[in-house]
Amino acid sequence: MRIKSKIGLFLISISFLLITNCSTSENSDPIDNNKSSGILNLSLFNPVETFDPNKIIYDSDWLASMQLYEGLVGYKGSYDDLEPLIAESWDVKDSGSVYIFYIRDNVYFHDSPCFPNLQGRKVTANDILFTFKRIADTKSPNVNFSLFADKIVGIKDYQEGKAKSIEGIRIIDSKTVEFRLTKPFVTFLEILATSSAYIIPHEAVEFFKEDFYKHPVGTGPFKISYWLPTEELFLIKSKNYWGEDSNGNQLPYIDGISYKFLSDYSLDITEFFNGKLDFIFVNREKFIPSTKTQFHR
Repeated sequence: MRIKSKIGLFLISISFLLITNCSTSENSDPIDNNKSSGILNLSLFNPVETFDPNKIIYDSDWLASMQLYEGLVGYKGSYDDLEPLIAESWDVKDSGSVYIFYIRDNVYFHDSPCFPNLQGRKVTANDILFTFKRIADTKSPNVNFSLFADKIVGIKDYQEGKAKSIEGIRIIDSKTVEFRLTKPFVTFLEILATSSAYIIPHEAVEFFKEDFYKHPVGTGPFKISYWLPTEELFLIKSKNYWGEDSNGNQLPYIDGISYKFLSDYSLDITEFFNGKLDFIFVNREKFIPSTKTQFHR
């Protein structure tokens, strides 16, 4: 199953609920973060194969990874609803052919053995450039390189070894990075919101080497606690996550997410009614008869 699917949209919405204040009523009481803890139990229909953004193709990989990583921008509640993530804001110039992103000053990578003293560091513009160099690196090719190949100036020349850096990505300062496109693309921000553009630190790739796919280091609201590839994945809250709600409470509200890998819809439903899953995805076609269906005595 490819990344964009109905279950993908469903869990984008669920992810939005996990890390944002869902209440819009002016009379609502502020959420007490101490009372909003707990573990959310979900299922995935296929085991997770990789957490390397360069290799993510399937739904399960993406749906789990979207809790661990962030891009400059991301999907808020649907594919056509974007929000700033690592980039706090951006400017668009030259009729849409130049984007300047301003990186938040409080975004940290997860604590990891790849960093000194095991402590994650702040994200800088260098991490943006490193990520896109890796996207174009033929040693570890990004499966979706074609999304960027004809859009960012010089990225194809870099991939082919004709340039030492990517001409169209310029570091202005430690918190500002500029992208220059070959021409205006109205979908450029949507492409930056895909899993292929999740921002990663060079330390993780250099430290874990070929095992990076199972040791993700991102900036997302959760990080891996343990992963049993064919059985279960457990994510825990990242204590240094940058996000807060409108009342200043740190996000996410919950302490963790437990994913079980269930390949059959009937198992999914059974686990839900037994209280072992908090949400399930219902295949409409399986449970609601088509309007074309005829019934006979």
